[in-house]
Amino acid sequence: MKKILISICICISFYTAHSQMANWVQGAGTSGDDKINSVGVDGSGNTYVVGQMGTGSITFGTDVLNNTGGNPNGFVAKYNSSGVAQWGILLHNYLGGQVTDLLVDAGGNIIVCGEFTDSLELNPKGSSTKILTQASYIGAKNFYIAKYNSNGILQWHNYMQSSGEWDARGITADPSGNIYVTGSGYGDLVNNLATDSAKDLTSAVEMPFIAKFTSSGAYEKVIIIRTAADNLGAKAYDIGVGKDGKIVVCGSTEDSITIGGSKKVPDLMNSKADAFIAKYTNQLQDDWGLLIGGEDEDEALALFVDDSSMVWITGSMQNSFSVASDNLTSNGAKDVLFVKINANGAPIGGFNLGGSGNDLGLAIDFDNNQTPWVSGVFTGSAVDFDPGTGTHTLNGGTNEEAFIAHYDRIGDYLSAIAIGDASTGAERGHSIVYAGTSDLYLAGLFSSGNAEFNPLGTSLKLNNLGDRDAFVAKYSAVSCPVDDAGAIKGSGKLCMGDERTFSISPVNGATTYNWVFQGDPQQIIHGQGTNTLTILVNNSQSSTLVVTPGNGTCTGAPANLNLTVATPPTWDNINTTNPTCGKNNGSISVSMNGVGPFTYLWSNGDIVAQPDSLTSGGYNVTVTDNGTSCQTDSLISLNDDGAPSITAAVLTKPKCFGEANGSISLTLTGGTTPIKYSWSNGDTTKDISGVEAGGHRVVIKDANGCSTSQIYYLGENAELKARVTVQNNSTCGVNDGVVTAIPSGGVEPYKYLWSNSDTSKVLNGLTVGAYKLVLTDSLGCKDSVYADVSDNKGPTITLDSLFDHDCQLSNGSIYISGTFSLPLTYAWSNSTSSEDLTGVGSGLYSVTASGGSCKGIKTFEVKTKTPKMNPICMVTVDDSSKKNLLVFERGAKGTIARYIFYHESWQPGFYHEIGSSHVDSLSYWIDPLSDPQLKAWKYKMVVEDKCGAVSDPSTSHSTLHLVVENGALGTNNLRWTPYNGFPYDTVYVDRFETGKGWTTIDSVPAQNTTYTDANAPKNDKGLLYALGIQHPFGCLATRANSKNFNTSRSNRSAPPSALKADTTDTTTKPVPNFIHKGVYGNQYLVYPNPNQGVFKVKIPNSDSKLIGIQLYDLNGRIIWSETNGLVDETELNIDLKEAKPGTYLLEIEDSGGREHWRIVIQ
Repeated sequence: MKKILISICICISFYTAHSQMANWVQGAGTSGDDKINSVGVDGSGNTYVVGQMGTGSITFGTDVLNNTGGNPNGFVAKYNSSGVAQWGILLHNYLGGQVTDLLVDAGGNIIVCGEFTDSLELNPKGSSTKILTQASYIGAKNFYIAKYNSNGILQWHNYMQSSGEWDARGITADPSGNIYVTGSGYGDLVNNLATDSAKDLTSAVEMPFIAKFTSSGAYEKVIIIRTAADNLGAKAYDIGVGKDGKIVVCGSTEDSITIGGSKKVPDLMNSKADAFIAKYTNQLQDDWGLLIGGEDEDEALALFVDDSSMVWITGSMQNSFSVASDNLTSNGAKDVLFVKINANGAPIGGFNLGGSGNDLGLAIDFDNNQTPWVSGVFTGSAVDFDPGTGTHTLNGGTNEEAFIAHYDRIGDYLSAIAIGDASTGAERGHSIVYAGTSDLYLAGLFSSGNAEFNPLGTSLKLNNLGDRDAFVAKYSAVSCPVDDAGAIKGSGKLCMGDERTFSISPVNGATTYNWVFQGDPQQIIHGQGTNTLTILVNNSQSSTLVVTPGNGTCTGAPANLNLTVATPPTWDNINTTNPTCGKNNGSISVSMNGVGPFTYLWSNGDIVAQPDSLTSGGYNVTVTDNGTSCQTDSLISLNDDGAPSITAAVLTKPKCFGEANGSISLTLTGGTTPIKYSWSNGDTTKDISGVEAGGHRVVIKDANGCSTSQIYYLGENAELKARVTVQNNSTCGVNDGVVTAIPSGGVEPYKYLWSNSDTSKVLNGLTVGAYKLVLTDSLGCKDSVYADVSDNKGPTITLDSLFDHDCQLSNGSIYISGTFSLPLTYAWSNSTSSEDLTGVGSGLYSVTASGGSCKGIKTFEVKTKTPKMNPICMVTVDDSSKKNLLVFERGAKGTIARYIFYHESWQPGFYHEIGSSHVDSLSYWIDPLSDPQLKAWKYKMVVEDKCGAVSDPSTSHSTLHLVVENGALGTNNLRWTPYNGFPYDTVYVDRFETGKGWTTIDSVPAQNTTYTDANAPKNDKGLLYALGIQHPFGCLATRANSKNFNTSRSNRSAPPSALKADTTDTTTKPVPNFIHKGVYGNQYLVYPNPNQGVFKVKIPNSDSKLIGIQLYDLNGRIIWSETNGLVDETELNIDLKEAKPGTYLLEIEDSGGREHWRIVIQ
């Protein structure tokens, strides 16, 4: 009997929703099995489908497709934008076949690929066109490609012949219109019009292939992706192309294959397939290949290549394996697999989802926001489509159901719906396509008359006419109430070691902002999830910063900014000539390493590398490498001849890491009493004590006004750390546990004190228990750790979750799970006997799980929750006090006690506490110590609560710093160092004139750091300049009578005729950031750099004696040092594989001085 196409169409208004609403759905079926394999959409919203129909008939528009002969055959059909069928064609062959995939252009021209045996009619709506294999290939399965216009009339075709069986599974086209088909099979593979062929020498085992045709369908070439063995094969399922024009295929393989010059070997323990992904040039030359999988069957069934040429894979997985740092474990027989791979073939991450049955990801496409939509099939109840959370589940029952799932670019859940009938039948989503601005198309098969295609709206079901019928549906994709991101504010030109801040304007509807780096990432310090991000530039490679606004369920379009990284200039040499006391006959000469040329900006207005005619005092110089736009700065001091001279200084480090009990004691000669002292921490005594590590600066002035100064860098010992290794008891009831202490840091020798009163480094013969070690170094610094000794093969304790307690509340909790073959009882160290521990404060808590004679133990620590970081909003120079003013917006008071302020010391990277503000005080704070006229100062802030816990430090902010010089013909030249802490677009130039006051005379773009006032007033002794920048959102100091701070101002600077060198705050700072080429010229070689934590130091032949080598982190802490056995070394091997990735400072000291290197550990 003839079967008629069953249609149901429903129009649904545009929803502001977070999931998919069906606009229409169409079904097509015979009494046999029918399916749609692929769907495409043209520029007018017309829908095209290809698939396979069983024996019987289907009507598409006025076309009745009659399939006789008993075998299923392929079809092509067109629907208009409202879902009304327009036409259909049947590609009939008495031995059967199918149409597997298609391409659709904006005008409705379609290119299809499919399979046939012996012969096939390709043009049923036009002049008959049959393809017929040669006699030697009769009985074999072959594949073809064919192009049709929007009315279903054949335009051209081509086909391959074979002595075996070849399936075409996917088709794509590159930017030039060349067509590529992939699939798998065996036997010779020959084009019907060509003389070359690809031979599968295994003859009976499937191998993947890629065939290339021109845009007009002419055959070019075919390659076979071969496996190593004759009895183990591989399959290709999908193909795509990126904007780089390169081709990517995916599939599965049971044997090793060679792709990209490397042999890819799957896990062959059970001869199960692994997923493979391979990339080729448009000439089908291999680029790279990748295998993903474990000990069971894993397949890559569909792929998409996004605009950045990142490859996104979906498919199936079983058992357990890892993708990059993500560990995947299946929930049932097969789980949906989802994997991201960068353009160079490196896995980025992945996840899996599924229920108790077979779950497959069969199709994937991307929307205009470059976020993925996935479809396929799932089975089981409460299947978690937001893996690991259990908050977004779908119910599929015991039968297969189709699904549509939407995720963001990092794999976070956005939405998911189930399509079908959980109680009976089977539904599958074979193809998914996103088109237009918000249209989503799904096609596949269904077999239940009760299958629901619109689970979120008015019920929309189809009648099933046979075993399995085909369907195609149009949905309104997520109508997201989140607007698109605006441009990212901030410069894309970065310098190594900088902190940089980027932001976008607040986006309507957005509650979160996701920032990612495409390419090599930089370190995110603060701001993930907000519209302002602060990073530390610690990677020298270029990348793209992308921010996507969202509301937790959907996202707006992202914004991106290309980032490039350069190295700041380094100091080659600094020479000074001190002036005579009271005279201006001093000079400074500096030379730099870098790209060049260099510009110099001195705090007295000089712009040369060798300023002269200088009095004593401190001269801050900012050097810009114009080849990279990177800057470095130094404070260089000139001391008066005849001033007091420092003949000796005794530096005592802080006793323990992080303490403030160091001291500096000076010995002086010369000068005229009384002598005054001014330290950078505010002390006025000759010697200082109770100070922390970092740079401490002293200015010394005698009665005649002659001054000298010096910076002292107070180091600190590496942090003392107690660690242990544990060897559990060999079996239950046997007391042979072993614990070994592993101390590091501090100052040797170490002392050990265990909770069982033992004082040795190694404990033997231990029973089950928690053993506390208190480690003490020679200075009395202490650290402690617990060692848990359990019975081997005894109970296992797993931490489910741990919650620290709030300040002044005992609401901490520890949730665990115990696993053992016998029932378990629990005993906590605070006498609690329940499995989980709740309602506790800070402390260490051990739990023993007992099952029969076997025991397991584990120790956990509950801490006080740290306060939330409170950012600095702005740093500006206060008009009235002429001091630096910090503005911040206080958070909820709660248990906050105070805000603590830090500025960077005279040792870069070391911040010293300079003041604090009570929680009930004003929402701004003035720095009484730092002189804005001297240099740009950098600040951070932390929050301390009533329990003494402190937050992470805020993002640093540094002030605008302006200097002015006299130019030619009465002009004044302004130069400045930029603000750092928030992005801004414009710098406003203000001028003060006697009788007129302050006026804004001009503005320049943010990237500018110079300005010439061509109309400068003449003979105005009160002439001043200042700069201003606008905060992007404004700062509201609510505890300062809601005072608004919208603009950050620089220091006020006069032309040089009104300037005098600062004589109250002077010293010479050694090489900034410890980084320079090597002042002493011994040319040590450090390589490789960057490295993975292992590098070499080449020691030159020199008369200098090597004394020691130390490695500092960017906070100035020593993390490794060596001083012994260096005399006769020519090369040192340094192994720091356990060091965290980042930037470090290597100091090499010999009898000639010190050299410093920046080391990057990746």
